Amino acid sequence: MEKVKIILAGALWGTVGLFAQILFCYGFSAYQVGAIRFILSAIFITVFALFYDRRLFKIKIKHIFLFALTGLFNFLTTICYYNCISVSGSSLACVLLYTTPFFVLGYTILFLRKKINAVCVLSIICCVVSCCFASSVFSAEFSLLGFLWGIASAIFNGAVTICSVKLIRLGYDGLSVSIYSFIFGGIISSFWVNSLFTALCACGINCTLSCVFIALTSTVIPYSLYFVSLKKVEEEKAVVLTSSEPFVATVLESILLRSFPDKNVFFGLIGVFISVLTVSLSDKKTKTQMQFKLKKT
Repeated sequence: MEKVKIILAGALWGTVGLFAQILFCYGFSAYQVGAIRFILSAIFITVFALFYDRRLFKIKIKHIFLFALTGLFNFLTTICYYNCISVSGSSLACVLLYTTPFFVLGYTILFLRKKINAVCVLSIICCVVSCCFASSVFSAEFSLLGFLWGIASAIFNGAVTICSVKLIRLGYDGLSVSIYSFIFGGIISSFWVNSLFTALCACGINCTLSCVFIALTSTVIPYSLYFVSLKKVEEEKAVVLTSSEPFVATVLESILLRSFPDKNVFFGLIGVFISVLTVSLSDKKTKTQMQFKLKKT
């Protein structure tokens, strides 16, 4: 069930590009879109928590810095990702963002001295290669600036996962991590608040709805599902399971823009599906083998 939540989170993240592109068309910058996303998300999730369970706001003072780091890395991921889209297009941005598993994998090996099984490694490789096909990266023009923005988004995205896992292992609820991640991200976003309000005043209903959806559908719900599930799913597997994002993004483009995928995209999407399915079944197989051994003993 937890893995299903992570896959669903990835699917909802797949809608963020659609809403971001709409806001870009209205003249918003990457920084303003990031500010919209985090300020509204902070408001929505705070109101929800006040009615749902106020104990979610309780944290220890010594852990505030780690919560702030999570919010900072989350905001930087968004800004770098949007800047990569504006420079090199969404194809390259999506592929580079999904090199995140390599950075998480490297961290777990170097600092946590964690042993990674061959199935997980192959799934990560399959995932990244498949994202290349699914995003048609091979037809994109190379841009060093766009490349650096994209790699930065992947590094910061990996840092979000690592910080979140640490907080959850300290005993915090995934929703608490979401709340403070958005609150601190919203505080950082306040640097662009003056120009943001000026731009929002000129918006129509479609722009307003896009602002609401990018905060609620593409941010609050998926991040909450993801952080809550990290308690039971290993971080390197979690980042692979979120690879449903490029699949959903391509499907939305096909349906809404009537732009059907070519063979590279088709085979890439199959590869993403296989990598997600493989990592989902690996734990189940391992648990079954352990139970069988226990029965024999």
